[in-house]
Order: sequence, then structure tokens, then C-alpha cells
Amino acid sequence: MPDASPSPTPDGASVQSDSNPSIDTPLPADGQPDSDARSESSKDGDVNNSEDAQALPSTVRASSRLASKLGPKSLATPTSVSGASKSKKRKKAPKHVLDDHASEGDVPERPIDVDAFAAYREPVASKQFCIKEEEDVLDTTSTPIRLSCEKPHYAFDAAGGRHEFSPSFHYEDYYPRVASFFKRVGESFVDGKPLHVADPASSVIAIVDYDRYIKMSMVEISGILCTKNIVVTGYPTPSTQFDRRGLRDLHDFKRAVSIQDYSFGPTDDALSAPNTVSGTLRQLLESVQAGVKGKILNALEFPRITVPPGAPAWLTDYLAWDVTRGGHNMLNNSVYPASDMHWGLAGTADTVTFMHVDSDGLSTGIQVMCGSKIWGFYRERPGNVMTSTTPLIHEGFNLDEVVEESDFDLEAIVLKPGTLLLMRPNTPHFVFGPHDTICHGFHFYCASTMQATLCGLIHTFVLSTFITNISHPPTRHILRRLLVFFFDGLFKDPYDDEDMEIQHLPNIATLDGVLDLLSLCNLVILGNVLDYRTYSAPNQAEKKEITPLQALNMEGFDQNDIPWDERVSACYARGIAITVLRAIQQHCLIVNGEGYEQSLLPTRMLARQIKGLFLYKKQAVLLELEGVPHCTVSLLETQLQNILAWAPDIADVYHEEVESLHFGPTTGFSVHWLMDPLAILRGM
Repeated sequence: MPDASPSPTPDGASVQSDSNPSIDTPLPADGQPDSDARSESSKDGDVNNSEDAQALPSTVRASSRLASKLGPKSLATPTSVSGASKSKKRKKAPKHVLDDHASEGDVPERPIDVDAFAAYREPVASKQFCIKEEEDVLDTTSTPIRLSCEKPHYAFDAAGGRHEFSPSFHYEDYYPRVASFFKRVGESFVDGKPLHVADPASSVIAIVDYDRYIKMSMVEISGILCTKNIVVTGYPTPSTQFDRRGLRDLHDFKRAVSIQDYSFGPTDDALSAPNTVSGTLRQLLESVQAGVKGKILNALEFPRITVPPGAPAWLTDYLAWDVTRGGHNMLNNSVYPASDMHWGLAGTADTVTFMHVDSDGLSTGIQVMCGSKIWGFYRERPGNVMTSTTPLIHEGFNLDEVVEESDFDLEAIVLKPGTLLLMRPNTPHFVFGPHDTICHGFHFYCASTMQATLCGLIHTFVLSTFITNISHPPTRHILRRLLVFFFDGLFKDPYDDEDMEIQHLPNIATLDGVLDLLSLCNLVILGNVLDYRTYSAPNQAEKKEITPLQALNMEGFDQNDIPWDERVSACYARGIAITVLRAIQQHCLIVNGEGYEQSLLPTRMLARQIKGLFLYKKQAVLLELEGVPHCTVSLLETQLQNILAWAPDIADVYHEEVESLHFGPTTGFSVHWLMDPLAILRGM
């Protein structure tokens, strides 16, 4: 098993997973300077351009680089570093630095703004305690009237029961948009019935009753999730009302939370859309009690520190977190990030959330506690699949309306108390709430959906707030622990057949299992590339430009907004990912349907995803979809080039690959391991 140091490459050179060998900044403990394209410190005038500078100690080179930026008198030069400690007086910072940072307490004449203050080096934990900025405070004193619906819509529940509803929106322009979604849903009906009733085999929804569900193994459940979303009927649900007690189970009744307010009307250049405001559950309940005179409100952010009642006990990510305790950089007392993975929802009647994809490649579970939700699922059409880079930037794709050119189909189902939804990752979906509704929800990862997780994470990274509404940085640590769990259970110390953990591992005797394992490896190898914090300086706010001192820390000391201990953890996990990738390439015989060996499958798969990611980003920027904060095309390219630099075999096939996020059709492929996985590890 690899240690914290980088894994060796086949030719014996050390692997720095996201590093560029040409960069002369000192390597951090994680072995990989993220070396964003901001490291342009080797331009004319930089001491590092000279051959003599290459012989200087790295600390001296870094000091010289800072001096070249701040001015010759601001820092010790390479020849005076040793004598710097003899100085008795603290030198005044250069004037331009004081000017640039005066608002952050650099001069005694101005008070320190605690909310604006942040260290320029290691990301500070205090960020999590900063007051959240909201655009407005919820105003319930004036509410636009509700408009009546001329034509009711309908949808079907799991048993085929028909439910009619007549939305009552604040503004006229909501009606045609919502109607366009239900019209496309109706186009998939067979003899007036939804596919999950009329043609279950063709549906993207699998209906499973609770008695069968509790007897299913994890292998069976994950097998269904490979291709379908699961709706469990008859699921035990505590009696809940949309009242003070039901809402109090989500959050304190008086403390402010983020709420989507649908009372904001159209502007000159945009249709009506909800604004996120700051309000309380008391105000939410008052709007419900006011009936048609109340506002349409939707609260989507109630983190829960306990596992929701509907969350299955078999969640693979939760298990992986538990069994990897005590491993490298995984303390025994480390706490599972429940508040990112478990949450609640509460909304008044007539809320609508238009098309979006859940972030970070996550699967999603939803249990309706009271009320109902109509959940609409994206159905792929041939040539426009979600493993491609095109469906979400296709000219016919609109977030809030289905038009004639929209190259996808839709299915919908009514969720009510007693149903549990398990939704696959990388699934665009829309949600309509015909009644006042409370839901408990959770996210999870599953071994059988890792290919979809990779594609979904790339979509939400490239398109960011265009297609998703939140991000969860702790998921990166979960993915790393998943890989450690898979590596230990498949290669290092395999589980026995009777161990329940074995059901959570990918089945590497099949091609899909191998591709799921490779997808997780590639997610870990691309970990820094696909982490928005890589492109931000330490403590740089999302909407703030980088300051000169922050830029210097990124350029001179390879600092970014990922904490140092997490970067060490990422380096270790990348070493495991590279080890697994090599093991598959060298010891797993994969043959296609025509009988040809696919010896370069792992390499080509990673190269294809690197190329697809880069071209996807370029196209998105051309469409003015900027993606995650501070990540430009050039910054992303630098990160991707770092990977190609340590993997010449990937670079060799990179230019031959097509633009895709997936390996491609695998019909007729076979897999044969040339030696026992445990023996592979011993021989590496």
C-alpha cells in the first residue's frame, strides 16, 4: 500500500499528481503544487529566469520572487537572507501594499473590520462562522396577488393514481413555463398512463414496495441504481403536519434561514424568478396560514446532524467513512460531514424548482413527511446523453422551459408520505410542490453509480450555478475515503464472502465494475482540478478579486484555499488511485466484442475525460457560462497539463481521444484478471 509519498511512475520517477515539473516553487508536503496559471512568476524580470537562480535554495528563490513583486526594499534579497534576523526595527510595508489593504487593518488609523479580515496563508477555520450575506430580508407585509390557473395539470403516483392540481402563481409568466414541462411529461404516456405503470422496463423509475425493499441486498439495490431511479412505496413515515411542531423538527423557529421568495416579478431582461432572502420558519408558517394571500416560499437549506428517518442503513459513503477511521490522515474521531449530506426542505404550495443537477456527483434520497412533490426526471435521447459534454449547453436546453428544440424527454411521479425516492447522480430534474410540504433528504454515493458520479461532478463544476445551487467541499474527502475503502477491500486485505462490506465494493469481475472503480480513481486523480478551491487564494471570497498579497502567496508559495492537511490527504489518495490504475492496466485483460484486447483502456479513459473537461470548459465560457469562481480556461488548462506532465502515456493518447466524459459503448466486452488482486499488490 502506498504511503503518503507520491507513487512511483513506471520509469521510476516520482509522481506529483497535480504538479508541473517545470515549476520551481518549493513543493508542499502533498507533493503537488496546484500551480494555477497564476504562477506566471517566471516572466521577464523574475530571478527564476536565470540559470544561476536555479542553483539557489528554494526559499531564496521564493524570497527573490516576492521582492521582485513588492519592490527591492520590501524583502530581503537572496544575498541578505541570512542577516535578516539581525534587524531590530520592523520595516514599513511598501506604500502600494498599504493602499491595497488599508481596509483590512494594515494601518493603525483605520479600525480592523473583523468580517473582512482573513489570513493570507492557510485557509482559516473562522470562515465557517462568517455572517451569511443575503440579498434581502423577507418582507411579508406586501404580497402580490395569486393568479388563478385556467387549465389544471395532472401527474400520477407510484400506483398509477391520477392527481390533478391547479397552480396559483404570483405572476403570469410562470404558467406557460410550468405547462411546458408537464406537456413534455404527457408526451411519454402510453395510452394515457405514465411509463412506470404502462411500460416499467422503459421507464427511468423503478417502483419497489417496502416489504421487498427491506429484503433486498445492497448488490440488488445498487444494480437497479445503475440505470433507474428507485421509488419505494409503503415506506414507514412518522405522522407529520405542516405546523409549528413539524417545522421545528427542521430548524429553530425564530432563527433566520435562506428562503426562496417567489414574489419577485419579471424585469426588463428576465422572467420572474425567486430571490433568495433571509427569513424564519415563523414567517413561512404565517404565509401558509394566510392561504392565497400568503407568499409562495421555499426553504431548501436545513442541514441535519442526525441521519434522517428515511435514510437507509446501507449508505456506502457512511460505511466507508466508518471503516477507514484510523487510516492515513483519517483520525479515529473524525466526524462524518452529516450537515452536508443530510438536510430538510419546507415549502408552501405552488413552489417550483426548474431543471437542475444535484452537485458533486451525488445521489439523492427524498422522503416526503407531509404534503406532496411532483418529481420530474430527464430522459435521454439517442445522441444527447448525460455522459456527453453537450446536453446541458445544447441550444434547445433551457432551465425553466421546454421548447420544441429541447432534445430530451421527461417522466414525472407524485411523491407523497409513505414514499422514498432514491435518485441516481447526474440526473437533471425539476420539482413542483402542489401542497405545503415538508421533506427529509440525504445525499449518498454508491459503487455502482461511480461513472455517473464522475460525469455529474464535471457538469456541475463546469456550469456551476447555471445548473446547480450549492457545492459541498467535504464530498472530496468522502470520495477519497471511498477509494481507500475500495482499495483495502479489493487489493490490500480483501473481505470474506460473509462480510457485509463486500456488497458495497464494485464487482471488478465485470466491465461495469472496473469502469466504476476507474471512475473513482479518476475523480481522485482529478481531485484538485475539480475542486473550486484550487482556483482561489487562501480565504479569497467567491465574489472578491484576488489581492496582490493573495496572488503572491499563490505564485510564490503554492497556496490556495484548500487546507494543507487536506492536500496531504489528497496526495495520499492519488497515490492509491495511480496504483489501482496501473494494476488494472497491467493485470486486467479487457477484450472488446470483436475480440481485440483493450490494453490501454485505463489510460485512454482518463485522457478522454481530461480532454472532454477542457473542451467543455472552453465551450461553456464561449456561452458566457463561467463555472466555478475564479476558474478560467487558462487556469484549468494549467491544472490539466500538470496531470499530463507526470503521465506521458496519458499525454501520448490525449490528442487521439474524442470529446466525451465516458469510456463509450461496452457491449460484448469481457474482463479477466491475470492474477489475484492481492498478489498484484504484493508484486508492485
